[in-house]
Amino acid sequence: MAIHRYSSFPFYTMMASLPMLHRLLLAMIVGEIGAYWGHRVSHTHPWLWRFHSVHHSAEQMDWLVNSRAHPLDMVFTRLSGLIPIYVLGLAQPSASRFDSVSLIYVFVGTFWAYLVHANVRWRFGVAEKWLAAPAFHHWHHANVEVAKTYVNYAAIFPWIDKIFGSFYIPSRSWPKSYGLVDVASDEHQGGLNSSTS
Repeated sequence: MAIHRYSSFPFYTMMASLPMLHRLLLAMIVGEIGAYWGHRVSHTHPWLWRFHSVHHSAEQMDWLVNSRAHPLDMVFTRLSGLIPIYVLGLAQPSASRFDSVSLIYVFVGTFWAYLVHANVRWRFGVAEKWLAAPAFHHWHHANVEVAKTYVNYAAIFPWIDKIFGSFYIPSRSWPKSYGLVDVASDEHQGGLNSSTS
């Protein structure tokens, strides 16, 4: 990979020496943080929102909503997660052979995205602190309580939203409706400034 030629070679040597499981776990965390920010920016940047709003136009939640997306939005979000993985040498650190870390990251992320969009009312109990359940992501798609719907951008790890102040999940309730709010309103573009404790 070209980045390896212009970066610290000892760093990539160190990454290559890590056991694959360690690199995979780090890649999942780094990739999800990158995807989180790509997703969050897609909600606040007007040009990106034009493409991402296709995904949010669904008025009913089911597993197929995951694939209801504009191709440019899918590419942008996926690259937001993959680029940090490659830059940090967590995938193909030696740049000389096939490495399955990025493939596993994409597979797990895709599987989890279908799960959290599904029309099931599953809750994970204590595990919800660590892994996103459908309830977590359903609140991201809710079109009610606008101040609270600019939340839950992470796909797999809800603790990323906690770190960056965008976590919200009521203990028992589920959204009553989904779909787009008035995206031309100032409320949508101001979503990052909302209180989401």
